[in-house]
Amino acid sequence: MLLNKKGVILVATLIVMAVVLSIGAGYFSYVVYEKKSSDRYLGIIKSFYIAEAGLYKSLVNLRNHSSGNISESFGGGDYTVNVVDLGGYVYRIDSTGRAKNIQGNVLATRNLSIYVKDTAFNNYSYFTNNEYFTQCWGWWCWQTPVWFITGDVLEGPVFTNSEFHISGDPEFYGQVRSASDEIIYMNGGPPNDNPYFDPSYNPNPLLGVSPINMPSFDSPNLQDLKSEGLNLVGDTTIVFKDDGTMDVTNTANGWVNHNMPLPSNNGIYIDGGNLYVSGIVDGEVTLAAGTDTNGDKGNVVVTDNLRFKDRYNEGILRQDPMLPEDSSDYVGVIAEKNVIVSKDAPYDLEIDASIMALGDSFIVERWWDTDYNKGTLTVLGGIIQDERGPVGTFSGGTKVSGYSKHYIYDERLSSKSLAYFPTTGEYRVISWRKE
Repeated sequence: MLLNKKGVILVATLIVMAVVLSIGAGYFSYVVYEKKSSDRYLGIIKSFYIAEAGLYKSLVNLRNHSSGNISESFGGGDYTVNVVDLGGYVYRIDSTGRAKNIQGNVLATRNLSIYVKDTAFNNYSYFTNNEYFTQCWGWWCWQTPVWFITGDVLEGPVFTNSEFHISGDPEFYGQVRSASDEIIYMNGGPPNDNPYFDPSYNPNPLLGVSPINMPSFDSPNLQDLKSEGLNLVGDTTIVFKDDGTMDVTNTANGWVNHNMPLPSNNGIYIDGGNLYVSGIVDGEVTLAAGTDTNGDKGNVVVTDNLRFKDRYNEGILRQDPMLPEDSSDYVGVIAEKNVIVSKDAPYDLEIDASIMALGDSFIVERWWDTDYNKGTLTVLGGIIQDERGPVGTFSGGTKVSGYSKHYIYDERLSSKSLAYFPTTGEYRVISWRKE
């Protein structure tokens, strides 16, 4: 009887042990399954961030003018990035991120793509590298701050790598950014100096941002313009006509008011000369003037109004300066040295163009001379210059020479890159895709 009891106990024990082992095996399998699931889930998340890191690294490389194609280890995995040039300053960046375990086995893979566009300088209504103007007397040179004053109105994006100088109550309708941490006020700031900044942009102004480097005149875009555009040697005068043609005077070609259509590739390059320009533009054109072998010339001189044809309605100048969205009238003006408003330009002057003075300034000839006290200088487009040039002088908030400023941003340029116009290296994401 005792043996039977022992046998029963042994069988019961074996059954209990089998149940415990079964439960343990099940729990172990569950733990293994959950570990694999957890690793898989964490791997998916990790692979996403690795792929995203590859995108940002590629953007940094593009901004530094190096290839965006990379393949590197990162964060317990690796990424492979490929950049495709789609034309028109638009690029697709494809990044594959792989998350790995400590044995080096791939846990998960994620593919991300973004489309970016290199921002052209024509996207700015106003851009300067330096808000000081260099003046020289003999061998002695000094820099003078140039001020925004009461009556000045700027519309659209504004940027400087320097400090803004403000006197009185100028008005800014758009985002204002500066690489400097301060604004210099003539009268100590508000309430004596009380500029208006558009409150729809917050914060506005935005100070202490990263600087944006000015391009050189031998940048790839301008070299393409030199080789592909209409190339004219020496001093040239162009008067645009409202029928889509232009009258060109160029001694090297023996042309005097030679009438011709705008170039089909939208580019005109003046090699070693000054360009004198005015008229009514029907179409799109980018103009550039380069220096000669002595480093002279290379200026663009605006002698009279330079307007878009679509500024007129049946021959009458429209009051509203903004153009219809479907207008195809665009002008880019690029000088290796200065863009100059002639002293003989009319009392009120309008320039419809994105203006870029790479070597020096956008400036009014005899800006300091009280015999040349003009009206208002209206710019529809933008002004980009290395060093801010004066367009007039003032005393106690009253203009005494040159022009008052009314700079209007051509909003069509927010999504338009002018032909051959230099770019900033600030890549803007225009769409995002993940797989």
